[in-house]
Amino acid sequence: MIETENLKLIACTGMHLQGMQRSQGNVSSMMDADTVEGWLASTESVEQAMALLAASSQNLRWGMHIVLHKADNKIIGTCGYNGMADDDGVVDIGYALAPSYRNQGIEREITKGLMDNAFEWAVVEKIDAYTLARSRESGKIFEQLGFTMLKKEDGLIQWRLTRDDYERSRAD
Repeated sequence: MIETENLKLIACTGMHLQGMQRSQGNVSSMMDADTVEGWLASTESVEQAMALLAASSQNLRWGMHIVLHKADNKIIGTCGYNGMADDDGVVDIGYALAPSYRNQGIEREITKGLMDNAFEWAVVEKIDAYTLARSRESGKIFEQLGFTMLKKEDGLIQWRLTRDDYERSRAD
C-alpha cells in the first residue's frame, strides 16, 4: 500500500479485480468503505489489470490500485502502473478519479505517491504518463511535478520524469 497525507493507494489483488467485474458493491464490502459515483472509470481497465496480474504475481505492486480517501472512507478512483519497468527502466503511471473529487489536489497527490513509490525501486529510471491533449489540468500537474513533454500525437501527450530530475527536485 502507498499512503499519502489524504489517501491510501491499495494494490488490487485478484479478489479485488474479480469483485470489480461482478459488482462495484463487492469492492465496497471488501474494503469496508463506500464508493462514490464514477469511481471506476472503465471496466476495460479492470480486464487489463487482471491480465497483467495473471501474467506475473510481481504485477501486484505494478498494477492497478484502489484510491481510498482516508478522511471520507470512500473509494474515489483507481490509479497505478501499467506493469513492471521495461528493459530501459521505464514504468507508466496513470489515474482515474470520480468527478466529485477532481480539481481538489488529489490528482497531484496520487501522482506524487506513485512517483515516490516507483523511484524507491532501483530498476525504475523513468516514469511515463499520458494525457489527452485537451486535458490541460493533468498536463499542469505533470509539469509542476517535474515531468517534461516528450511528444504530442493522435490527441495524446506523453510526459516523462527521469530519476535524475526527480532526485534534483527533491534536493531543492
